[in-house]
Amino acid sequence: MAMDPSDAQLSTEETVSARDPGCRQNARTYAKLASALFRLQIVLTAGLVLPSCRPPPQPALVKGPCDLSCPPVVHEPASVHVGDAVTFTYAVSNAGPGSAPGGRYELEFYVDGRLIGGDQRTSTIPPGRAVVYSKMPGAFHFRAGTTGEHNYMVVADPKHTLKETDESNNVRRGRFHVSE
Repeated sequence: MAMDPSDAQLSTEETVSARDPGCRQNARTYAKLASALFRLQIVLTAGLVLPSCRPPPQPALVKGPCDLSCPPVVHEPASVHVGDAVTFTYAVSNAGPGSAPGGRYELEFYVDGRLIGGDQRTSTIPPGRAVVYSKMPGAFHFRAGTTGEHNYMVVADPKHTLKETDESNNVRRGRFHVSE
């Protein structure tokens, strides 16, 4: 049921001013805001969306098999100590002659056998391109809890859903050391 903004204005002002007669100005301001939000709701529900709100176009698919691989992984901080919050930057690249279609493959990232990151809603990767993954500033993948060697593993297309020119390069394994 559609609400008339003038009804909202009257009921809001009357309700607020009945509680405290000194806040009539605040009630008017609130009523104007409610009216503006109501008009914005009408515009948005009418399907008028600002161009900046549209998702970016996906790259065009190039027919042919792709070849996903995982380039080297980088971690921050470079020297890891017990208690450090570790952020990894990893990628999946496509060296094949065709595009890797978005949404048709997954990416998984493990530390010490535990899944800690990845992507199930992947992007299209044209030939010769890569998609880089990490965390936003202040977020991290792993908190170093024990000293010694730790293992990481990145797996592109773990369910083998894509036809690739080379399936043997879909996994990148590595180690990092945690000091006291």
